[in-house]
Parts: sequence; C-alpha cells; structure tokens
Amino acid sequence: MANPFAITTTTNHAPLGAARRGAVVFNVSNAAGVEIEGRALIHADDPSTESWLQVEGEAERAFKVKGTEQVTVHIAPPEGAAPGRYAFRLDVVGVESPDEQYSEGPAVTFDVAPPPPPPRPFPWWIAAAGAAVVIVVLAIVLWPRRVTLPEVAGQPRATAEAMLVEACGNRECLEVAIVRASSVRYDAGEAIAILPEAGTRVRRGSTVSLTLSTGPDVVAVPDVAGMALGEATSLIEGARLHVGEHREIMDPAPVGQVLGSEPQAGQQVAPDTRVALIVSSGLSFGTALALDGVDDHVRVAAGEALETGDEFTWELWIRPAPGYGQTASGHAMILSREDEAGASASLSFSGEGYLAFAVRDAEQFSDVVSPEPLPADAWSHIAAVRTVTTLRLYVNGDLVSATSRPVAPRPDATDLWIGRGTEGGHLRAQIDELRVWNARRSEPEIEATMRRPLRGDEADLVGYWRFDEGEGSAAADATGRGGEGALSAAGKEVWFTSALYIGAPYGHVDLGIARGLVERTNKLTIEAWIRPDTVEEGAARRILTSERFGRRDGYGFGLLGSRLRFTTFDVRDYDTAPGLAAAGEWQHVAATLDDRNQVTFYVNGANKGTIGHDRPAIPNTDDKLVIGMSNDPQADIALQGAVAEVRVWSVDRTEAQIRANMNRPVERSAPGLEGYWRFDEADPESILVQDASPNDRDGLIKNGPLRFDPTQGPGWVPSGVEVE
Repeated sequence: MANPFAITTTTNHAPLGAARRGAVVFNVSNAAGVEIEGRALIHADDPSTESWLQVEGEAERAFKVKGTEQVTVHIAPPEGAAPGRYAFRLDVVGVESPDEQYSEGPAVTFDVAPPPPPPRPFPWWIAAAGAAVVIVVLAIVLWPRRVTLPEVAGQPRATAEAMLVEACGNRECLEVAIVRASSVRYDAGEAIAILPEAGTRVRRGSTVSLTLSTGPDVVAVPDVAGMALGEATSLIEGARLHVGEHREIMDPAPVGQVLGSEPQAGQQVAPDTRVALIVSSGLSFGTALALDGVDDHVRVAAGEALETGDEFTWELWIRPAPGYGQTASGHAMILSREDEAGASASLSFSGEGYLAFAVRDAEQFSDVVSPEPLPADAWSHIAAVRTVTTLRLYVNGDLVSATSRPVAPRPDATDLWIGRGTEGGHLRAQIDELRVWNARRSEPEIEATMRRPLRGDEADLVGYWRFDEGEGSAAADATGRGGEGALSAAGKEVWFTSALYIGAPYGHVDLGIARGLVERTNKLTIEAWIRPDTVEEGAARRILTSERFGRRDGYGFGLLGSRLRFTTFDVRDYDTAPGLAAAGEWQHVAATLDDRNQVTFYVNGANKGTIGHDRPAIPNTDDKLVIGMSNDPQADIALQGAVAEVRVWSVDRTEAQIRANMNRPVERSAPGLEGYWRFDEADPESILVQDASPNDRDGLIKNGPLRFDPTQGPGWVPSGVEVE
C-alpha cells in the first residue's frame, strides 16, 4: 500500500540560530483508511549528516484513521561542520510492512554558516584589556548560567519573545527559532508552544523553538459542478476531503453529472469534512405504481385533497397490461368515486380496452368513450374533464371524444379509489403522475404540463400523487393538502406467495385428460386455498372439475353461493349448509370421498359435516381435468376469484392430515398425492402450470387467469414516462 501517510510542513527551509540550532514541525496524517502503527525516519541527502537530525519523542506512533500527528525534527550540526546548504526529508513507514507501507515527506533545507574568524591575539601590554577581562570574568561568575523558560502559549509573537528576553534578565540570551503550525485552539500569530517545554531550565545561548499558529487547518471545497461523478470524487478526495452520500435531483443535465455540492464550492472547511454531491438524475418521473389486476388498489379518503366543484379534471399516465380490461365485472376501473346517494364518477377500461369517462346519479347517466382502445404495454397520458355541460377525453394531449349531452351531478365528497371500483373491477396496469384539478383544463394546458413534474402548489391543483416513494404502503399527496393514499394488500397473512386469479369469463387451467387419476380407487380428496370475489347465492363456481363435455360423468368441487358443493355428475350434488364460504377472504377448503360414497367437507381444517349416498359416486373415467371452471365451454361458472395450492389425492384424508398440511407445502412423495399445482413457476408470464406431484400432470393457462403474490400489495417500478 504505497503512500498510506500524507506528510506536510509549513516551511521548506529551516533557519538556524547563532548556536546553529533549529527545528521543523511535520504534520503526518493517516490516509490509509485503517489504523496503522507508523515509524518516522529521517532521510538526509548527505547520509553523513543524519546524525545532526533527531526526531523529538517516540519515532514509532499509532496513527488513527484520518488522524494527524505532529513530528518535530531538531537540527544540531556539530562544531566544525562544513559550511553550506543541506537537505533532508521525513519519511514514515508502516511498522508491520515497511516495504509496502511507506510515504516520503517534502524536502527541507538548512544552512550551516561558516565559523567566525579566530580572535586576534590580545596585546598584553594594554592594561585596559586586563581590566576588561576581570570585568567579564566577574560578570560570568555573578550572572546566572541557566534560564527558566516561561509559558508563552496563547501570547502574540511579540509578547512571547519579550517574555523570553525578560526570563534572561531583560537581555537576549537565547536563540529563538520560529516554527509555524496550524491550530484550531490558537489564532494565527499566537504562540502554540515552546520547545523545550515551559518550565525547563536551559543554558544561556541555547536555541529554543517557538511554534506560532497559522490558524485552523482549513481547505476550500473545490468547484465540481459540471464534472462526472468519478472525476468530482477524485478532486474532492485530493483536497483532503471525503465524499458523502450524493443526492439526486431532476435536472436537464445528463444523468450522473454533478450539479454542485454541500458545503458549496469555495467554502472553507476542516480537513476530512464529508462533502455531499448533488447529482443530476436527468428528467424522469422516478417510480410508478404497478397494480396486479387482482386486489391491488389505492384508497384516498375524502378530504380537502378531493374537494372539487362542478368542473374538475383527472389526469394521469398509464401503461395497461395485456388483457387489462378483461375482468369479472366486464370493466377495469382506473379512478372511481361514489357517494351514498348513488352519484358517481369513474374512469375505466371496457373489456375491449376502450377508455370510458362516466358520471351518473339516480336520474341521469352521461359518458364519453374513446374511439380506439389504448395500446397495451405502452405509456399513454389520459385526461378526463367534466364541465357543467360536457364530458371530454384526452389521450396524449389530444381531444379524442366529447359529449354535449346533459351531464349528471358530480358525487359529493367521498373517497377516491385508484385501480378499482367500489365493487371490484381491479386494474392491471402501471400508473404515474395522478393529478386532480378543481377546474376544467384546456387542451393546451394539458399538453403543456403532462410531460414534466409539477411543484405541487399550482393554482387549482387539489391532489397530486407522484408515486415516487419506491417502497412502503402509502402514496403521498405532493400538494400538501393531506390526501395520502393507502395502498392495499399490505401485510396479508398467508403462507404461500404464488396464486392464480381467475376473473375473466371462461378463464381456467387445462390439465388435460385425467387418465388414471381415480381408476385405482374410488376414494378421493380435493383441497385448495380460495378467495372468491363474491358468494352470490345460487351462483355455481368451480374450483376443480373432471368432466367430459357432452358426457355427464366425472366429478367437480366448488361453490354454490356461500355453500361448498361436491358433484358427481348424473348421480348427485353434495351441498353443505350456506355460510361456509366468505367473499374476499382466504380460506382453505377440502372435500373427501370415501368408499361408502360419503363426502366430508372441511373449512380451514375443521370438519363441517358428512353427506352420504347409496349409489357409487365416481365411475372410472378418462375425462379432462380443469381448474377454475367447468369443462363445458357453454357454462359460465368460472371461479371468479383467487386460488392457490390445489391438491388431488387418491385417498380420503382425515381431518388431522388435512389440518397438519394445509399451511405448508407437501412432499412430492407424499402417499396418495395424484396432482399438486402451486402456480409458482419462475416466469410470472408463463402459461405453463407445473404439477409438483410425481405424475407430472402439467397444465396450460387459458383465457386470462393472472399469477400474483397474495402477500404483496402494489409494486413500485421505474417510471417509463419520457420527460421534456
């Protein structure tokens, strides 16, 4: 590790006093990022002069991370040293790895003056000279030979030097070498310390080092605006600073270009200060919200953010998924409001993908429909405008449809549903930049702002959801009016993470011919987790069916309203009492058939009763096996809900066995396991459904069922909207 230390000094030339003594202070900083034990070494250009140089104190020291130590080198040429200029430097090496961890300091010079000429022989015949000698001898004898150094820290230079003269009896008896060093404690020009230390007694004529402060060691934050991130980082670290976390903001500058820093360029800061870089993220809308078309939605409670008059505008960006309008209700809701009196406003897709904006009350209904479906898997901007006399639809800034028929009243203050209606119709799409305006917006106004973010304080803007959170279960209202949106499906407590939603008419999984499934025995168990959308009385909903179209044999398991039903075609229907199935809730349901033609039903592992019959229930059959609907293409009895963990057994499992395994996967080798479909394929868009049993009865998804994770709510995805 080369250059683990940064070595600096405030001077590159050290003056020597009359006694040919001096000192230099070096600042040594640990730049390695880890604590290092370092050793100070003196390197003289003339090796014979290294004995003239000495490090004060311990040569080996512990250098903390980003820590700085001051190393003082004393200079003392011997008597008889040849006059001239000499140079040396201070090097520091790592004690453990001196060959790999080493740093060289700056060169410092000092001058050795020639010795004074020898004194001329004193003429002994001059009597006055004798008297002078006597006076000098008496002065030496009577005058103290040692001086106690005073404490000068914090004193201005002139005061400190005067104190040294005063310590000599108001005479100059010491050689003072000036050394300069940075200090946070003392202002520039004030004394930091004296060497030897205050209180030390030294001989007259000795050299003492007076260290003066140059003020705090500060550096200026360099100007990095316009640089690439890597270039800016190198420049800041080269200025003895560190780069902190960078903050991205939208800006027309290229992505990754540095826009500025905090602290700002030119500001004086202490070394090792962290500098945050402000970096352009380009122009984008950040993240968007992904809705799965099953149960994802956002609810904004009625409040100030939703207060609009008779004229209002809804606008947003949307990227519909393929088949986005195919739901059990026949439409997919984008936005919806409905009050207790039945007045409503909605923006939705029809089953064919046409965009519809509608308002209604008990007496009137008004709507406007786009002339063309919106493209799937592509971002489109849509705006719906209501005035007192018209409804208007805009797509990508262009007016595509309008009506001048009488317009129904707007709904009173009520919740705003995003991605579903008050009775379902979940949307499968990505949405971004939802804005609610308390005014009609014109075509130029819509076009002017649809491709750029807003501040949130624009006139007439009463609700603004950017969906840039990227995580969490809430969508903030950027207007500051308190219209926070609550995301659905957060914290669902089911153990499985893969399920299938069967909502569109005739949606199902085709498992092929069930040959051999029940030929070995007339015992059977069918079990699954289900979450029906509705439990409308009298409506038949199939979970699993083995049936050949046109020939009434086989069996089926599903719902009849809120009842559980096991059917043996042309034999009998085994129906439980009502109230066992609940809409909108996950439940584990099972039905077992024993060799006495008795069917026992279970809900969440609890026995709900047994129903018997005196005729054989299941003939040997090679019928087609289907999940989610009947094998009869004319029968509209699709499940219309979610299903997971479908299992078929060739044994009649007991209550204890059902309860023991309903909340965990079962092993592939479990006795009697004939079919097991988990819907957990790696590719969520795959139409293949794999059988986890040894029989490999794989199936195909048909007519639009959707895979989803029932433990997750709406997802956050990067927005693909292009910003101007």
